[in-house]
Amino acid sequence: MAVDDHLVWQAIQKGWRFGIASPNTVGGYLARLHEMWKMILYWRETPEGANDENLAAAEHYAYARFFCAATGDTVCIWLGTRGYEKVKSVAFALGLERKIRTNNVNFPALRPSADSVRWGDKGAGDGRTDYRQLFPGAKPKTIEALKAIANTGFSIGGQLMSYSPH
Repeated sequence: MAVDDHLVWQAIQKGWRFGIASPNTVGGYLARLHEMWKMILYWRETPEGANDENLAAAEHYAYARFFCAATGDTVCIWLGTRGYEKVKSVAFALGLERKIRTNNVNFPALRPSADSVRWGDKGAGDGRTDYRQLFPGAKPKTIEALKAIANTGFSIGGQLMSYSPH
């Protein structure tokens, strides 16, 4: 099933409206983006939301936008998103989906999705625009972005590759 872009955008806007931080300052704007992402993540961690591909795409957008608005770096999130989709592909092919559950482990991960990647890319682009407006003339914080993506990657990849020798 392909995502419905209209429903994805509705979830993103609803997540933004649920935020309480005032977006009128740099810190408040970043906090509001973080709240938006966490709210969408919260909706996904329910029996109804766990298998909702529209919410998954919205979550990809919200996380990428927050990440890029805070760091200015779109390269690391681009690599991270595609790397995560590859890890998911391997996990599903090997029957190890349970090993890559990142949030509420009671709900299965959704299969890899080009739509979620596309929405993540859109979030990254919008986040980069936010960064330029929030931090005029500042260079991207690529090292910090790389560390954040690497930590997430080790967390997910480590679970997939862990084994117990007999």
